[in-house]
Amino acid sequence: MRFKGHISINVFKNYIIINQFPKYSLQLKNILNSDKLDVIDYVILACIKNGVKKYTRIFKNCKKTNAGKFREHVNELEDMNFITIDSSESWITRNTNPSIILKKDGIKFVEENTSKVQEYWSLLMKDFEKTS
Repeated sequence: MRFKGHISINVFKNYIIINQFPKYSLQLKNILNSDKLDVIDYVILACIKNGVKKYTRIFKNCKKTNAGKFREHVNELEDMNFITIDSSESWITRNTNPSIILKKDGIKFVEENTSKVQEYWSLLMKDFEKTS
């Protein structure tokens, strides 16, 4: 597993949960009380929160997601008023590889759920250490 670009530990944790422990992704959704968001949505939000803002760089961090599915997730997050495309960029950049930024609702959502993910990760690691 190798990530390109600036990736936080939370993005890495989400990647492990998705790919190495798939049975835990449902538990994570239950902890975060969100039927609307998928684990990929959390990865996208974590990337943006931690400085990875270019569309293609975020997509590269979602290795097991195809381009169409990724675009659907981005559109859903835009519809939920969590993210938007940076309008200060040129038209060409906005239409080829836009920067994606968090809106107020997105920032609030990420901040509220960061502690929940940290707690879940701690429990997951304890469980993993017991089985090792």
